[in-house]
Amino acid sequence: MDIRHKNGAVAELFVATQLAVRDFSIYWPLITQSRCDLVVEKDGSFAKVQIKKATWSKTGNYQYLQARVIGKNKLTNTPYQSKDVDVFIFTDLERIWIVPFEEIEGFTSVCLDSSNPTYKPRTKYDPRKWLLP
Repeated sequence: MDIRHKNGAVAELFVATQLAVRDFSIYWPLITQSRCDLVVEKDGSFAKVQIKKATWSKTGNYQYLQARVIGKNKLTNTPYQSKDVDVFIFTDLERIWIVPFEEIEGFTSVCLDSSNPTYKPRTKYDPRKWLLP
């Protein structure tokens, strides 16, 4: 199994578990490479979810927790559309960020955290407000 697929599967299972213990119902598409990873339901509201594993990368002296919204290869570089997904969920397998599609539509990636003590989230978005309590 390709390591990207393994990391993706682990992230999906982690998120599904965390949502299930918070009383969400979880539904998986039959086709594993569909545009949404799962569908969630709570209190009669449904959402198509795309889950992305966030990873740390180093720039200069600091590390940044990044999650790609659009992939780097031909199979995953097609931008998502509102018909594909309602919510992106990013995880570093410790924390979960839930992001409405409209807030990051057209983005290539998002920065969720940094080891830089002076780092401030971009003014266009603030990942702290996306954190699942």
